Formats: sequence, C-alpha cells, structure tokens
Amino acid sequence: MNSKTQKIKKTLSIFHFNDVYDIEGYTEEPVGGASRFVTQTKKFHEKHPEDGLILFSGDLFSPSPLSLLYKGEQMIEPINACRIDVACVGNHEFDFSIEVAEKLFQKCNFPWLCSNVFNIETNCIFANNNAYSILEKNGLVIGIMGLAEADWLNSVSEIDLSLVKYEDFVACGRRLTKIMKEQYKCDLIIALTHMRVPNDIKLGQEVPEIDLILGGHDHIITQQVINSNILIKSGSDFRQYSIIDIEFMEDLDTEEEENKGKQQFIYIKKNNLKLKVITQFFEVTKNIKKDEQVQKIVDIYVLKSKELMEKVIGHSHVDLETRFDKIRTQETNFCNFYADVIRSEVQADICILNAGAIRSDCIFQAGPISYSMLNKALPFSDIITVQEVSGLKVLQALENGVSKWPAFEGRFPCVSGIKFKFDPKKQPFQRINSNDIWVGNQLLDLNKQYKVALKWFISQGKDGYDMFQDQIQQPLQRRQSQVFQCQCENNSQNVKTFDRRKSRIERQQSSQLIQEFKQIGDDQFISIAPKVEGRIEIIQ
Repeated sequence: MNSKTQKIKKTLSIFHFNDVYDIEGYTEEPVGGASRFVTQTKKFHEKHPEDGLILFSGDLFSPSPLSLLYKGEQMIEPINACRIDVACVGNHEFDFSIEVAEKLFQKCNFPWLCSNVFNIETNCIFANNNAYSILEKNGLVIGIMGLAEADWLNSVSEIDLSLVKYEDFVACGRRLTKIMKEQYKCDLIIALTHMRVPNDIKLGQEVPEIDLILGGHDHIITQQVINSNILIKSGSDFRQYSIIDIEFMEDLDTEEEENKGKQQFIYIKKNNLKLKVITQFFEVTKNIKKDEQVQKIVDIYVLKSKELMEKVIGHSHVDLETRFDKIRTQETNFCNFYADVIRSEVQADICILNAGAIRSDCIFQAGPISYSMLNKALPFSDIITVQEVSGLKVLQALENGVSKWPAFEGRFPCVSGIKFKFDPKKQPFQRINSNDIWVGNQLLDLNKQYKVALKWFISQGKDGYDMFQDQIQQPLQRRQSQVFQCQCENNSQNVKTFDRRKSRIERQQSSQLIQEFKQIGDDQFISIAPKVEGRIEIIQ
C-alpha cells in the first residue's frame, strides 16, 4: 500500500473501440450489434458527463454484407448515436471510392483524423479530414492524432497512390507531439492508430511523448506497456470495447500500490505527474438491452435485404474455417475451396489469392450455404484476372505471401493447383526453396510460363505482390469470377454464374470441388466438403 497519501489531480475516462462492420449482431456470444453497443455508449456518457471521451480507431463503412448494398450508409445513424468524440480513418473507409468516403465522413457527427496522409495536389489532409484534434475534458487539455501505416495505403485499390503523400508515422508523431506540447500545452497525448501491432510498438518506442496508443486494424484485445506509454486494442465488430480510467496523481516519490482483484492498473510517469491507468475490457452480450431507436434503424436495413440474403444456394458437409488467426497464418478448408473454384472457373494452372479478401472471421457451421454467409465471407466485389507468368514470379509471390508470418497479414496466400513448404525461421523472402514447390505433380520450373488466376487487387501490385504489376492480362472474367459475391443489384447475374459453374463442376469430377448434389425440397444444390490437404506446409 502507499506510504504516503497521493493527491489525485484530475481524472479522465476513455471508451475505446475499433473495426466495426456488422450492425445486426451475431447469434453466438458475444453477440454484439449496434443497438446493444449504443446502449453501452449512452451509459458511459451518463456516468462520465464531464470527464468522458469516446474514441474510435477506424474501419467503419465496410466490409459487410450490408455494405455492398448500402455502401456504408447503413453505418451512419448507428455510429452517430454513439456520440464519438474523435475517430481515425481505417483502410476500409475507402473500399468504394474516395468520393463515397468523403460523403460518408461528412455525414458523421464527429471529426475524422488522418494525420500523416496528404492529398499531393492540395497538400491538405487526405479525403478532407483533419490532422489532429485538441479537446478539453475535466480541466485537461488532450491532444489526439490519427496515424496510418504505409502497408494499408498500398492495399486499397481505390486509392491512387500518385495522388497521395505519405509521412512516416514516427516522423508525424514526433512533429505533432511537439505542436501539442508547445502550442497547446496538452496534458495528455493520444495516438489513434490503424496499424499492425509491430508498427504500434515502434511508434511507442520511438515517440515516448505519446501517452496512449489506441489502435485498430488488428482485431484483437491487448494491452502492452511500451516504455512510458501504453498500447491498447479493443476487439472488433461491436462485440468488445475497453474503458480506460486515468488518474493524474502527484507525489512521484510514493510507493506504488499492489494490483489486487480484477481491475489491473499500470503506472506511467510523465514529467511532474504519475498516471494511474486502469483498463477494463468488456463484451457486448445478450443481457445488454437493445437501444430501441437504433434497433429500428438496423431492422429497416436488414429487412430490405433479408429475403435475398437468406436464399440457400448450397450445402457444406463440414465446418468452414474463416477465422483471421487461421486463414492468415495457415492453410484452411475454406481458402482451399475458394481458390479451387476460382481456378476451375478460369481454367488456370495456379490460383493465388490473398486471405485478406475473406472477412467473416468465424467458423461457419456445417449445413446450408446462403448468400448472406458467402457475402459475409467475401463482401468485396472483386474481379478475377489471369496472367501468364514465370515460375520465378510464382516463387516471388509465395515468398511475399509468407513474408510477414506470423503476423495476421492479409497477404497470406490461398492457393490452388500448387503446394509448397516454407521455413518461418529464415529471413523473409528466403523462406521457400524452389524444390519445395509443386504445380500439380511436377516441381515448379522457374523458367516455365504458368497461367495464374489472381484477384485484380493482387494483379495491381497490392499487398506486396508487385511481381504481378504491369503484366499482360487476359480479358477480365467479371461475372464468372465474382464466385461467392452476393449483391442484390446483380443477383440474377450471380445466379446464372453459379448455374454455369455448377454445370462446369459436374464435368470436372476429378476436381473434387463438390461432394455431391443435395436435394432440399424441390431444389438441388451442390454439397461441398473441402479439407486441409497439405498445400501449405510450415517447416517446424
């Protein structure tokens, strides 16, 4: 216990969340959902009218089944009901177009920050957002910046990088902390980030003047102490959030009390103050009452699309694995089937897709396959193209795909027609031996040309796949290649595509894409049982 009585100077409470996509909620706990989440934000406002701050770390407008139908509009009323103070942009804010994103930003009742990304023509903050925000709460001056990493800028196909000027997040952090300290005399500096954990850690190590790093992009719950600051990430999808209570204390020479009980706290020392930080993580469960007004809004959006989305289009004999920590680090049955269908559709030798295209982050239970399920897994309206590339470029692509392992990077490959081994103990881009790559039943020939099916996203050099950039492309297979996409506006086209694919699969029994045809009522559906079969082997 304390040897002296410490004087609490000020208090501040922060409600933090990140990466929210589905306003409807889930059937399994924590169920989440925008209406229950708003109930919690309202309670927070009631409890902390003077010293409360709600902060959001990006990814709001997409991807989700509803976002394809409404292009992010379905998020505006629920998120405005949260009464957020400040948010930073995430990569998925730009899934549709810059123009759509700017209109959505303008409809929000809170400021968006994008501190280190600029429009090269105007030298203003990208997408007409803000560089930073200065707030006063309970007599404290708080400076907030919003930082992006270069990797996700490169991963957004709607962003023309020739129009963007990027400032390194460390350099920007140093520049803005100086402004906040010297010009605004800030008592607390917060970095809202949309970056992977290693970059958040780098920021904390190299810019110790930042007090709190509240991150998104990784859909995880974590708290880490980095020198004299704290990194926190608060889950995802309206299912989790954190509340951070900060006490600004005097008497630096006092002993620190022991942690006891469930509320774990951390002391960080800043100038003449000691900050006692208590972080609690919460889940949004069924026992939380739904906010009636927000639920009415959710129901309107859901009911418009429900009939189409619940249409059964297939059946699976097995559970389908789409959790991020699995699909972005290892071979999974859903990724195998996805890549198989694409390769079959365009008759390619090899298919290489990025696992980041799969967004559902769950296990789909064995049983009927509906449009809503597939649209949840693959909400992007992607285009598939085919390139003739050398075996050397195939090797380079696979090296890129595993270069960030074990980070949950979207570049991790889903493959078909090829299998390989990689050694994570070796340096990135030196992890694969060409003698460990097989195309069909033959070793990869580095000089041979292969017909490779790719997402348009990858073919443009995104996610580090620059070996495919500027290659000659076969005519784009638009309708045939939007294999699992579900969009109401072109539903009839997708149904026809599925039927064409079904007849093609029937002619290719050796492909093992389907287990059988299953009769449900008067309708016949394909029934699948994809499995993990050693396409990607991790050398231990």
